[in-house]
Amino acid sequence: MKLTWIYELPIGRGKPVDAGWANWIIGGWKFSGVHQYISGFPVSVSQSGVTATLGGDAPRPDVTGAAQTLGGAPSDTDFFNGTPYLSSAGFAQSRRTANGTPIRLGTAPRYLNIRGPHGASEDFRISKYFPIWEEMRIEIGASFINAFKRVGRGFTSTNVTSPVFGQLLSTGGGRTIELLGRIEW
Repeated sequence: MKLTWIYELPIGRGKPVDAGWANWIIGGWKFSGVHQYISGFPVSVSQSGVTATLGGDAPRPDVTGAAQTLGGAPSDTDFFNGTPYLSSAGFAQSRRTANGTPIRLGTAPRYLNIRGPHGASEDFRISKYFPIWEEMRIEIGASFINAFKRVGRGFTSTNVTSPVFGQLLSTGGGRTIELLGRIEW
């Protein structure tokens, strides 16, 4: 879901509230925001050591009878060491020849019936125009990208042969503040 909004204060010349000389300071401020909330993306697993593909499709591992996840997305992710999310016991490499060519496509579907962790971000902006002459004005403002500093989570690797298979680590998410200044004429 993505929500975008813009609100301009109703203060200023030609607006519902005319504050006279104070319009220059408190009038014309605009506030806007973009809120984005996404469910996790479908997860696909792969295997390494394969030197060929079958029909243009990347070889996938076999699915074993064991559970493929470890109980859902953890609420606290260890961003330095990784937090286990997928179970390596749920997958095994498909059979291959001695030179690494797959004998068959693995039994894992292209996308598992598992979704990765969700994501959320909120961006805000505040800005104001100051009139200089009839057709010239200055805009100042600031943008707050990922204002609440929500850290994304993502997989380090979905390759069943990787020692960090199915672990979640940070995929960024730092807060960024950008200052704005421009002249229009």
